[in-house]
Amino acid sequence: VIESDILKIIDGYNPDLIIKACDPELGFRVHLNNICFKKRIPFFHMSYSYERINLGPFFMPGKTSCDNYTNSFVMNNFGSDFDFLQHKKLFSFYTVHPSTPFIINLLSNYAFIDLLFYFLEKFELIKSFGKIVYIYPLTMHSFSRKLQCEKSCYCQSLINNI
Repeated sequence: VIESDILKIIDGYNPDLIIKACDPELGFRVHLNNICFKKRIPFFHMSYSYERINLGPFFMPGKTSCDNYTNSFVMNNFGSDFDFLQHKKLFSFYTVHPSTPFIINLLSNYAFIDLLFYFLEKFELIKSFGKIVYIYPLTMHSFSRKLQCEKSCYCQSLINNI
């Protein structure tokens, strides 16, 4: 995935909000983050993995840290081989992700609630605002991780300039 390709699509539509509900290679996520923060476009991630729902993060340039934290967290905990820009989906044309309508429906409902609060400008009620919420519906267990970039990250200068 090339950043210029993503930029061309975003410039063609000039969106007020971007919702990432697809699951491309992780490099896409890095490039989307960079573009959205440069252009000050809020964006929202949502995904699922087998029985786990990943709600958010909901990023708002100038109000939340960016997604660079996520990549740094992964590399610091698992090594530089896990850098998002190095990630390749092996055998993606041959594997089928087992999902259930139940998990997808729950994810859609949780995402809808966060998006509704965004459009109502009730940012304090967005569960995934600047954090990722992991939900395990089969066990009713959940936890979240707040995203906070280092002070040297460019997103912190946006927060400080508001």
